[in-house]
Amino acid sequence: MAMGEVAVFWGTIPSIGRTRMVMNHARLVLTVLLCGLTGCMSPGTSRLQSEDTEATAPGETRLVGDITSFANAGPIQVSGVGLVINLDGTGGSTPPGTYRNMLEQELKKRGIDNFRELIDSKNNALVLVSGEIPAGARKGDRIDLDVTLPTGSKATSLRGGYLAETVLVDFNTSENLAPQSAAVRGNKLLLGDELVVAEGPLMPGIRKEKADDQETLVGVDASQPIKKAQLWSGGRIKSDRLMYVALNTGHQRYAESVRVGNRLNDTFSGTLAGVDKMAEPKTKEVVTLKVPQHYRQNLARYMRVVRMVPLSPVPDGADYRRNLQMQLQDPATCMVAALKLEALGASSVPLLEAALRNESPLVRFAAAEALTYLGRTSGVDELGAIAMTEPTLQAYCLTALSSLDEAKCHAKLQELLTCEVSEVRYGAFRALQTLDSNNEMARGEKLNETYFLHELAPDSKGMVHVLTSHRPEVVVFGRTPKLVAPFSYAIGNDFTLTAGLNDSKITISRFSVNKGQKQVQCGYEVGEVIRTLASLEASYSDILDLLSQANRCKSLNCPLAVDALPKAASVKAIAERGKVSGLPNPDAPEDGTDTQANQ
Repeated sequence: MAMGEVAVFWGTIPSIGRTRMVMNHARLVLTVLLCGLTGCMSPGTSRLQSEDTEATAPGETRLVGDITSFANAGPIQVSGVGLVINLDGTGGSTPPGTYRNMLEQELKKRGIDNFRELIDSKNNALVLVSGEIPAGARKGDRIDLDVTLPTGSKATSLRGGYLAETVLVDFNTSENLAPQSAAVRGNKLLLGDELVVAEGPLMPGIRKEKADDQETLVGVDASQPIKKAQLWSGGRIKSDRLMYVALNTGHQRYAESVRVGNRLNDTFSGTLAGVDKMAEPKTKEVVTLKVPQHYRQNLARYMRVVRMVPLSPVPDGADYRRNLQMQLQDPATCMVAALKLEALGASSVPLLEAALRNESPLVRFAAAEALTYLGRTSGVDELGAIAMTEPTLQAYCLTALSSLDEAKCHAKLQELLTCEVSEVRYGAFRALQTLDSNNEMARGEKLNETYFLHELAPDSKGMVHVLTSHRPEVVVFGRTPKLVAPFSYAIGNDFTLTAGLNDSKITISRFSVNKGQKQVQCGYEVGEVIRTLASLEASYSDILDLLSQANRCKSLNCPLAVDALPKAASVKAIAERGKVSGLPNPDAPEDGTDTQANQ
């Protein structure tokens, strides 16, 4: 999900770019491109072999997956060297070496004469920044990044720091690209293209513990130095990352490449706004793909559907279609049948809608999910009902609802905001953010230029939800979330909150060497307390510390949910369970193949 940008507080240091270590850049880029096109990445992530279908038997309808494999389907690692600023005397210099040379050269190229002074300042620190670009990413998407101090750094803590603009690149080794040459000249690190631009405030690691199968917020120890931090949604991707299907050996002919491209474009026509073609044959071995908008939250499903597209059009009344119709009505086979019908396109809608009347909830779910990805709202009510009753299907239902920007989907998700199941409730909020990140509810209220406060479903039961990764936000559900006196809390390094049993207001005091001393009062409503702390420049970590203490001391009059995202069994596990009872197994082990990427 795209996240809000963080305001820039400084303007004296220009953007920090890359320093190339490759003399012949054009040759490197060409080599890396060829590796990507031919699927030379690690076999565990670069190609998706069929998990759902066996090889097509002679005489049966042949599918795209029978002659192709996915390439470029794993994440790309990116890294860079940056400068963290605004440290409160906990920064320091980094000894001479590759990383320092890279940063010095870049600052010098930008005309900064005092670059050594900047790097050695007690308020700055050289850092290493790294992350991963997921498959199918679009230009402008945001990713989380890790920020660490290099070995030998004299900086003692990154707490409160801000990463100045840093460019991240992909990388490879000469041994991987040209083994014979590397054997003679030695293995060298090769940096590639600028792929991500990063900037923003650092977040310390937030500790959690599990009790009674629920995540409990422990908070951040303000007294401990921070050597590693995160930049939540702080990396902005600079260009689209295409996926590829590579034709298998024996099928590498340009006519076959064109055939695959045409079939995929016919199947997915109209699903990419402003784009004429989803698939484009590049060579006799490779067809490039763009991910349609409605599949972006469920890339695993998109890859399966692509593999299940028939290589030739399937006419109405064909045996293939009739067999899928029968398989869809059977809980033992409905999951794969629904995917194959989805891969036939809009002509499958009547068959899928008929399955919504089946007595099996698994059959109804499979049909409703496929209908939604085909752009139909006829399965929306069924997805909403199943989300509230079947825990292992919640993530799939909410992800499907977030894929279709229709009024009925918005209304159903608004309704689910009042559900008493925390995973459904917060999952519905995330789905609404995905549908329209610019509406007032999704944007929320930005506090202290760093974190977000959302107040939703005022007539529902109270709940407070916080995230410990990806986005600094507090979501307050219902009209009743309040702190309950008496209490006295020390928050972070700078704040205390106190309230006596008969006090009508909470007293918030700030004692800070740099920010000064101040005392204010506010009401007991959670939203008002957070706004007041933000006005005193409290950090997101401070907010989490408060909520954590209030929850442990039972001074919060409603549940505190932490990272309450729906958990989903894999499609394979659900399908196997359907063969036995027709229902998914809530205790089915995860195999990692089908978790919902952004849910």
